[in-house]
Amino acid sequence: MSDLITSVLESLPICAYMTDINNNLTAGSEEFVKVINREGYALPNLNLSDIYDKEHLEQIKEEQEEVLNTGKSFTAERQVVFPSVSFWGRVKHTPLFDDAGNIKYIVSAYENLEAREEQERQKEYFIETLTHDLKIPTIAQLRGLELLKSEITGSLNQEQVELVSQIEQSCKYILDMISMIVNTYRFESGQKKLYCEKFNLSELLLECFEKSTEPAEEKNILFVYESSGPVIVKADREELKKVITNLLADAINHSDRNEKISVKIDKSESKIVFTITCIGVPFSQKDCMSMFDRFGAQKYSTIGSGIALYLCKKIIDEHKGKISASTDGARVNKYTFELPQTTLTTKEQELILL
Repeated sequence: MSDLITSVLESLPICAYMTDINNNLTAGSEEFVKVINREGYALPNLNLSDIYDKEHLEQIKEEQEEVLNTGKSFTAERQVVFPSVSFWGRVKHTPLFDDAGNIKYIVSAYENLEAREEQERQKEYFIETLTHDLKIPTIAQLRGLELLKSEITGSLNQEQVELVSQIEQSCKYILDMISMIVNTYRFESGQKKLYCEKFNLSELLLECFEKSTEPAEEKNILFVYESSGPVIVKADREELKKVITNLLADAINHSDRNEKISVKIDKSESKIVFTITCIGVPFSQKDCMSMFDRFGAQKYSTIGSGIALYLCKKIIDEHKGKISASTDGARVNKYTFELPQTTLTTKEQELILL
């Protein structure tokens, strides 16, 4: 028996063990030793019949018999019963072969699905609590700032007006961040479902331009849309709006002053390709590879852009599309996402364009 296999088994964070074809134990994880109440015992001195009751032992033998007959792994979800614990789990028995191609050992692993569900519940509770505790005081601050701006409590001088405006922008930024965190979690946990409808992507782009006008004007950046007419898609409009807005925000951050950001939408029978081009400090190849990863670190990123770009990827993935970044290595950077094309009748397109 390989020392490597033994070391791997012993370090696994789940219940796992290895037996020969006669059900004699040869190695096992610390978690397995704990749940069978055999701490201090040498596993090679034990047989599965020393651990399990008759009913459970017969079940294991049936599962392992299938492995011996087929030479393939066996997986099932069932109630797992150990001497000190019982849980609903995923069981997997995997054969290990000798040099002659005969099964010599069987590795059995038990994943506690109840523990995973409990972890997900705790994670959801933590996210909800965190966002609530951040959101409520932030909204209260915004309402207080609105009162100051209305000058009900007294007039403001120019410096005070600018200060209130800056604080207001910071509070809105925090709310956006909270929203992105919640949306990202919902996509990851499978709770978020798309609401797909048919709409004009060109019109949605113009809405995103309008939303991004203020940060663009601060750097004197011009938006340019290379239009070839209406582009009708079937997708989740609100989620795509987040994608385009987030990509435009990142493009603005990476653009030099007094430049332009160009958007082009190409369509074919099979897909729609949406491309944003900006001019500034070039991305590195590493940036392009990791930009939309969960833990992707962008050399030139600003606070918050990481989760925003990761959310973009989750949304596009949910649409069965692709998203990427590229650079010419000089000054031109591009963000591109593709969506599968949906065939619409002429009447459907006319109704959307009305």
